[in-house]
Amino acid sequence: MELVALDNPLLKKVPEVFDFENDNAEEFATDLMKKMIELKGIGLSANQVGHDKRVFCMGVRNPNTGEEFNRTLFNPLLIGVSDETSLAEEGCLSMPGFRLHISRPTECTIKYFDLNNKETTETFLGLAARVALHEYDHMLGINFTSRVSKLKLNRAIKALDKKVRRFNRRKKENDR
Repeated sequence: MELVALDNPLLKKVPEVFDFENDNAEEFATDLMKKMIELKGIGLSANQVGHDKRVFCMGVRNPNTGEEFNRTLFNPLLIGVSDETSLAEEGCLSMPGFRLHISRPTECTIKYFDLNNKETTETFLGLAARVALHEYDHMLGINFTSRVSKLKLNRAIKALDKKVRRFNRRKKENDR
């Protein structure tokens, strides 16, 4: 599993349904979760690592209890979101170093299949909802940059470019 860049065509299309009869769900989920942890992420979709499958995993830690929350969702379907939203900074493993402030619902309900091909409906709250919605966007062939205005996106690109130029200048000075 190798991470693909955000401009990869695989990330711009709706992935194929995960086929429980021809694919090993447990092995796939384990590999996807390992890759997410290796990349130091809190969510990862199969299409981000070159697999045309409707699957994503998420692993978040509750800041209040320290409890870990890990899930792999096969063939997810978003069935509802809250009216309440929150604005928070997001990034994407397929676009390292790039951050945007995104407004998302604070709660979402998703129907999905678990490792055993058992249909499950679950409501996610707070950070888990944000991660689930971010990864679900990948299931629709869209990414987090489409969740902001062109103006905000252009400002963020310019700010990142400025940081990169500053970094390269310092590196060049240190290499002398």
